[in-house]
Amino acid sequence: MHFRRDLQNIPSDLEQMSNLRNFLVDNGTVLTDHHTPLISHTSVDILTTLTGVRLGRKTFAISTDALTGDDATYTKLEAKLTELTNTRNKIAQKMIDMLEGAAFDNKSIDKRQAELLVSEAELLVASVH
Repeated sequence: MHFRRDLQNIPSDLEQMSNLRNFLVDNGTVLTDHHTPLISHTSVDILTTLTGVRLGRKTFAISTDALTGDDATYTKLEAKLTELTNTRNKIAQKMIDMLEGAAFDNKSIDKRQAELLVSEAELLVASVH
């Protein structure tokens, strides 16, 4: 996604999606000299931005424990990983819906709802032991 115009007579991506641009600018999340995951192509990038690599590291540890444990441990931990993945995907889908609404349907982004999604992502990371 481009903040500035590539060609003078063609509006940039964010100029064409004013609600998304306004939300990003008003909330201080646009770095115009850096391509951040927040304005990249997928909500998974957004979720990665919110949680960093902490979720990946924690789930990697769970996966390692599952592979080195007995069958019962493997089954239990694989179920936990599936639940974490499903929860992450639900949060990501809410983000996709919000961003697509702003980008394609000219809907405003509800700041409170966006903050709740950030909180959900952080709680997901905190829930992994």
